[in-house]
Amino acid sequence: MDNLHFQITYTFGHLYFDRCGQCLNDIERTCEGWLTTSVNQLTGALERPEKSFILNFNNTQFTFSARKASETDIKDIAKEVSNLWKIIQANLGLDEILRIGCRINYLLATKSVEASEKHLQKAELNVKMPENLLQTD
Repeated sequence: MDNLHFQITYTFGHLYFDRCGQCLNDIERTCEGWLTTSVNQLTGALERPEKSFILNFNNTQFTFSARKASETDIKDIAKEVSNLWKIIQANLGLDEILRIGCRINYLLATKSVEASEKHLQKAELNVKMPENLLQTD
């Protein structure tokens, strides 16, 4: 696994403009290793350098990224995301979520474009559609 991205989009996050600083203070004081990297009217950004974690949030979305993550890190990442989200959600008074998404990038090094294409041809999509979505009435 190379990268993991987790995103929550929400409505009524207008308190970002009043409480961004409080979110940053709460995260830096209670979440080990997190440092503010930049903040402005568009986004608040923090990083946990020793783990290659990045957090960006604003009035519409919360985005967590983990670079060079491994499958063994998933539980730690989930705990980290949960702790950060609780702080943002509480400070911004968020109670209406539009979307939650998670994207994981796996990279497989190959020696040539041809080798990459062969791997792609053999690959299976690991997406299973729920049965009720496949039924037509």
